[in-house]
Amino acid sequence: MAGYGTISASEPIVYIDHSDIREGSFEELKAGIRRLVDFIDSREPQLITYGFYIDEEALNMTVVAVHPDSASLELHMDIGSSEFRKASALADAHRDRMLRPAERKGARAAAP
Repeated sequence: MAGYGTISASEPIVYIDHSDIREGSFEELKAGIRRLVDFIDSREPQLITYGFYIDEEALNMTVVAVHPDSASLELHMDIGSSEFRKASALADAHRDRMLRPAERKGARAAAP
């Protein structure tokens, strides 16, 4: 892909997910996020960062996960798939914007 550069299997991978929070589900979503973070933290100590960010109006949520390598991302998707489905019932993901290239030293990603 033009403009994206090559990522080796040993470089960190940044995964970003944007979602719209469904009306009336914010409190349930907050509780679900706490459960999900505890679930992932106890099973994936290799994660560099795993965080949920909610805008002030509680309309949009962004999830950021930084994995040390592609094996970590694959493990994350395998382990968390059932828990992710529970959270997805409360928010609508922007599928077209789920994975975005990150700026890296020596290679600048193309703008989406």
